[in-house]
Amino acid sequence: MNNSTKINIVFTLFFAISLNCISQKPVDDFMTILNSTQDEYLKLNTLDSITHILSKTDELSSIPYEVQFIDLALELKEYDKAAMSAIRVFYPYKYLKNDSEKSLAQLNKVLPYIDSISITKYKGGLYVKKAGAYFDSDTKKAIKNYDLAVKNYSDKDSIDIADAIYFKAQAHTMLGSYVDAIKSYKESYTYYENLNDTSYMLNVKNNMASLYNELNLTNEAQKTLNSVKEILKTTDDSNALINSMFEEANIFRIKKDFSKEEKKILQIDSILNTLDVKSQKYNFLKTNVILTKLYADRGDVKNATYYFNNLEKDIEYITNSEYTHLIYLNAKIKYLNLIGKHQQALESAKFMLKMANKINNFHEIQFAEGHLVDTYQKLNQQAKAFPHLLKMKELKDSIFNAQSTNSLLYFQSLFQTEENEKNLLVKQNEIELLEQSEKYTKRISIFGFVGLGLLSLALFLWVKRKSLLKEKKLQEDFTSELLNFQEQEKKRVSENLHDGLGQSLLLIKNKIVLNNDIETQKILDSVINEVHTISHGLHPFQLEELGLTEAIKSIIEQVSDNSETFISSDIEDINGIFTKKQELNIYRTVQESLNNMMKHSKAEACRVEIEKQKSKVKISIIDNGVGFDFTEEYSKIGSLGLKTLKERVRFLDGIMSFNSEKNKGTEMFITIPI
Repeated sequence: MNNSTKINIVFTLFFAISLNCISQKPVDDFMTILNSTQDEYLKLNTLDSITHILSKTDELSSIPYEVQFIDLALELKEYDKAAMSAIRVFYPYKYLKNDSEKSLAQLNKVLPYIDSISITKYKGGLYVKKAGAYFDSDTKKAIKNYDLAVKNYSDKDSIDIADAIYFKAQAHTMLGSYVDAIKSYKESYTYYENLNDTSYMLNVKNNMASLYNELNLTNEAQKTLNSVKEILKTTDDSNALINSMFEEANIFRIKKDFSKEEKKILQIDSILNTLDVKSQKYNFLKTNVILTKLYADRGDVKNATYYFNNLEKDIEYITNSEYTHLIYLNAKIKYLNLIGKHQQALESAKFMLKMANKINNFHEIQFAEGHLVDTYQKLNQQAKAFPHLLKMKELKDSIFNAQSTNSLLYFQSLFQTEENEKNLLVKQNEIELLEQSEKYTKRISIFGFVGLGLLSLALFLWVKRKSLLKEKKLQEDFTSELLNFQEQEKKRVSENLHDGLGQSLLLIKNKIVLNNDIETQKILDSVINEVHTISHGLHPFQLEELGLTEAIKSIIEQVSDNSETFISSDIEDINGIFTKKQELNIYRTVQESLNNMMKHSKAEACRVEIEKQKSKVKISIIDNGVGFDFTEEYSKIGSLGLKTLKERVRFLDGIMSFNSEKNKGTEMFITIPI
C-alpha cells in the first residue's frame, strides 16, 4: 500500500467521523457531498447522515436514501450496516406508506447474506421485521419468521427474543391456535419477568385474559385480570389498565350483562379523553366500535350514529391496516343494518369475509359469517343465509375441540405450577437458613441435650411427613378438580350443541321440508346426526338414562360400528354398585381406553370383559395390535391420555396394570374395590 493511498484512507475516515458528529448540518450540504464524491465509503457515511436527519424530520423522504444505503453497503460488503438500514426502513414503508411488499423487498436483499452479519441483534431483527410484513397478510409465514428470529438471536438479545415470542403468540391467537398461543405467552412472560419488564408482563397477562375470554373460560380470565390489578398497584401503566378494562367488559359481554359492559366501555372512553389522542388511536377505535355495536343491537340509532361518526373521522388510520379495517367493518355492518341499508351491509360483509380469508384471521372470518347470516335474514333470503349459518357454527364450535381444551388446561396448570414453585423455593431457602441456625445451636449443647435433640429430630420428621402428605393430597385434589372441570365443560358444550345448534337445525329442517327440498334435507339430516353424535360423545346422556352397564355396552357397540376392529364383549351387570361420580369415571375409563385402542393399536380384534366379584369389579381390555412400551409412552409430554387414565383409576381407589410389548398386543387390567 503506497503513502498516497494511506493518506486518502485516513482523510476519508476523519471526514466520516466528522459527519457523524454534525447531526444538525443541513441536508443540502450532505447532498452536495453525496453528488460530488467518488469515494464509496464517504458516500456510504454521507447517506447514513442524511437518513439519520430525515428520520427525525420527514421519515417518508428518508426511504430512497435508505434504499441507496442498502445497495451500496451490500456492494461494499458492509453487511451489518445493510441489515441495520433494512430494519430501519421497515417502519416508514409499512406504517407510513402502507407498502409491505417494498419493505419485504429490502429485507430480502439482505437476508441472503445472513451468515456474514456479525451482530446477532440485526440477524434476528431482519426476521422479526419480515414476520411483521407478513403479520396482516399471511400469519403462518409470520410465525415461521418469528421462529427464525429466535434462532438467530443470541443470549445477550433476551429482550428481542422475548418480543419475537410475544408477537408469535399474538399470531397464533389470530389463527385460532390457542394451545400454541398460551405456550408462547408463557415462554415470553418468563423472559419479561427475568428482565423485570413490568410493562410487557402486563401485556402478556392481558393477552392471556383475552384468550381465555375467547374460549368462554371467564373464571380463568378473571383470575388473570386480578393478577394484573396486583401488578398495577406497584406501577403506573395506563395502557395496561385500559386493556384490562377491555377484558373485564368482554367478560360482561360473554355473561350477557350488556349494561355492565356499556358502563365499563364508557369508563374507558372517559380515560382515553384525558390522554394523548395520537398514542391511543387503536383504543379509540376499539371503544367506538364496541359502543356502535352495543347501541345498534339495542336499536338506539342516536347513540350508534354518534359513535359510528367518531370512527368515520379517522378512516385513514383505520383502512391503513387490514387488521384495524376488519375491526371497523364489524361496526359498519351493524350500523348499516340498523338504519335499513341492508344491501350496503351485505356488500361490506362480503368484503369483510374476503379480507379475513385473505389474511387467514380465524376470529374475523367467524364474525363475517355471522354478519352475512344476519344480513341475508334481514333481506329475507333464508336459503343464502343457511350455508353461512353452518360455517359460523362450525367455526364457533371448533375452538372447543377436546384436545385443544385439555392441552390449554395443561399448559395453564404448568404456568400456575411454576409460580407456586417459585414461592416454594423462597420458603425452602428460609427453612434452610433456620436449619443452619439450629445446627450450630445443637453443636453447642449436643452433649447436654442429646435427648432433646432426638425429640426435635422426631418432631421435624413428623412435621416433614405431614407436609409431604398434605402436598400429595393437594396434588390429588387439584387433579380431581381438573377432571371435574373437564366434565362440566364437556357437559356445557354438549348441552349447547343439543339445545342451541340442534334446535336451530331442526327449525331450519322444518322450513326445508315445507319447501320440499329433498336434497338439502338429506344434507341437513346428516348434519343433525353428526351434532347428535358429537353431543353424546361429549356427555354420556345414556349413562343417566340407561345405567352404567348399558352405557358401556352402547359405547362398545358405537366404537365397533365406527372402526375396522372386531370387538367382542362379556359385560356383567354392575348397576347400583357405585356412586354417580364413580360410574362416570368408570364409563370414561372404558371410553378413553377404547379410543386409545382405535387410534394407536392397529388391532384386528379386541375383547372387553367386566366381571363382578365378591369385593371388586375387574375390567379387562385386550387387543392384538402393535403394542407399546408403557414406561416410554407414559414419560412422554404428550401422553396425557395415559396420565388421565391413571388419575381416574386412582380416584376409584383402583389398580391399573398393563401387559404390553411392541408388536405383541396389549392387555389392560383394572381392579376397582366395591
